[in-house]
Amino acid sequence: GSTAYNKSLGGSIISINKSLYQLTHIAPIDNIKYRNIGNSIILDENEEITLSNKEEGFISDILTVDQKYYSLEDVYEIKIKLSSKKIKQVISEKKNFYEQLKNIFIGE
Repeated sequence: GSTAYNKSLGGSIISINKSLYQLTHIAPIDNIKYRNIGNSIILDENEEITLSNKEEGFISDILTVDQKYYSLEDVYEIKIKLSSKKIKQVISEKKNFYEQLKNIFIGE
C-alpha cells in the first residue's frame, strides 16, 4: 500500500524496523513563486513539520488523510509528527521484508 504509493511518487522505501516517516510531494508546483526541494524528506520519530500561512490562512484548502477530508478554513498552522501509536503487521515467516520488496518490484 503506502510503500508502493510513495515509491510511485519518487519517495524512498523505509525499513519497517525504523521509527521514521517521510514527506513526499504529490504533483508539486515548481516555479518562481512556489519553490520546492523536489525530493522526499525522511524524518525521525522526534522531528516535527510545521506548515503555516499566518497571513492568509489556508482559506479554501482541504487536507486529506486516508480517505478523510478536512476543511482548513480558519486554520493558520498545521503540525505534523509521527504518532506514538503502533499497528500490528502480519509478517510472513517464509519471506522477510526485503525479499518481499524484491519480489514485488524486481521479480525473481
